Amino acid sequence: MYKKIVAIALCSVGLSSVALASDPIAAGSVANLTNRGDYVLFEVVSGQTNSCANCPPDPAGLGPGGYCWVATSQTLEVQMILTAMAHGLLFSGRVYSLATDCTVYQITL
Repeated sequence: MYKKIVAIALCSVGLSSVALASDPIAAGSVANLTNRGDYVLFEVVSGQTNSCANCPPDPAGLGPGGYCWVATSQTLEVQMILTAMAHGLLFSGRVYSLATDCTVYQITL
């Protein structure tokens, strides 16, 4: 029997931030998880496509880009990312902007 797990997390944002345009992260597997500075960086991969490929360098300025990220202080989001990776769950969500700010503010497993 197949069991579907659905979880959604919305990070703490003001209502004015939610109204801003944002970009989706297509469903895929969490890959290449890393910690840089105060951020957890990761890719969301489906086939050969990384949904975070067009992201800018991380806020710590320690990477070349191509990763989505959450702050290490966002423990619920970090736990969801680790859960998706450990259990092979599909991950999708939203970032503020794939061109300028790949902070993940919504997660769906």
